[in-house]
Amino acid sequence: MDSIPTPASRAEGCRSSPILPAPGTIAAIPLTHPSHRRLPREPSSTTMRAFVFPCVAALMTAINAQQIITTVDALGNTIVEQVTLNAAGVPVTQILQTLPAGIPVNPTSTSPSTTVPAATTTPLVQTTTQATRTTTPLTTTTPLTTTTPLAVTPPVQQGPVGQPASPPAEAGDPTPYQYTTTDANGDPTVVQDVFTPSFPATTPFTPTSTGSILDYSAWLSMIGNATAGLNQPIASQIASEGVPFVYPVLHDYIFPLSFPKTYEVSQVLLFNETMTNYVAVCVLVDSSLTLASEWHRLFMEYVTPLLQRLSEIYQGSQLRLALVSYGPSDSLSEPILAKRYFLPPQDIMKELKGHAENLGIGQTGSGGGMGMAALEGYAAAIEMFELFQNDQDLKPLRPLNGAEQQEKSTRTVSSYLLHLAAAPPDATTRPSYNSCPKLDDLSWDTMAVELRKARTSYQCF
Repeated sequence: MDSIPTPASRAEGCRSSPILPAPGTIAAIPLTHPSHRRLPREPSSTTMRAFVFPCVAALMTAINAQQIITTVDALGNTIVEQVTLNAAGVPVTQILQTLPAGIPVNPTSTSPSTTVPAATTTPLVQTTTQATRTTTPLTTTTPLTTTTPLAVTPPVQQGPVGQPASPPAEAGDPTPYQYTTTDANGDPTVVQDVFTPSFPATTPFTPTSTGSILDYSAWLSMIGNATAGLNQPIASQIASEGVPFVYPVLHDYIFPLSFPKTYEVSQVLLFNETMTNYVAVCVLVDSSLTLASEWHRLFMEYVTPLLQRLSEIYQGSQLRLALVSYGPSDSLSEPILAKRYFLPPQDIMKELKGHAENLGIGQTGSGGGMGMAALEGYAAAIEMFELFQNDQDLKPLRPLNGAEQQEKSTRTVSSYLLHLAAAPPDATTRPSYNSCPKLDDLSWDTMAVELRKARTSYQCF
């Protein structure tokens, strides 16, 4: 039977063990396991210090290289700036935030913070905690820009009269203003005054007219089936009915000639033209606004029926229409505002009906107390009639072969002058803008004689 070991025997056995060293001695720990596998080598504390210290030094250097400073600008705002060093070692400033005056500043709240815990090492086990970088956002609820109102400098006065401090309550009310001038010594002086607008009274013009308006039944009962009255000259019909505009000065000197009136000129050479009849009508108008206000009615009730009646009388003849408009003697460069030479009616009727302002109608006043340059208008109209009547004297080119026979023909021209005016003539006694020297002595006393020479029938409305 085995004996139970005593404590003394256990201690003796431990002292004789080949693995544990004897007390007070140092024995080497075997580097190999009985299985002959190499154990992993643990890092030593010296290696860990050599790794951690450069990292901490580099981190501290980066933190120290960035400085957060604050400054105050001229407006009292706090400017948060970050000063860093670039690669060349030159300080570079970057504005992080602008805080209005009165906002507390905490620069550390806008700067990044870095926490580096200390490394804990053991002889066999190394525990390393990685540095965590916590960055607070740079944006806050404080607006970056301020809305501090700036002092508004009033505009510099342009010219001697200053702008009124406040406009009048209603249009036409008195307006106070100031006027800057200089006194006798040359010192600036500001004069206060009040502008009171004035409006001259206007006198409406109502044209006088004579005559009566008949119903169709009354007119038919008066003439019955007779047509003799309809075949009378148009000038006589219009004169008997009455017109809205009367030219009293011309009425004393000029009277309607026989209507219609034709004449013959000497035989001239024409190419392929025999017995060609022409009806030449010139419309003479003033440019007053008064006539323009009644132009549509005059055109529809007088001008258009006159042209239709002439077409009926001279069937087969060619109608030619011209126009002369005149204004006051001091208007623009000359009193004759527009002239249209004799053309087919459709070329001028379109403007007369829808665009009368292109022909000078309604472009001026009534001449005030001076009147209108009517004598200049008559001179221009007579010149156009004479030019149209004598245009065949400018013979066309003939072929060099003189053996070719050419027919001789006679042209018959009927000329009519229609004057529509709403303002009296001025005191001009002789025309100044005529082209024909024969009309240099034209006057109101010789007007009827000149119209007879031009073989022109005349009617004034």
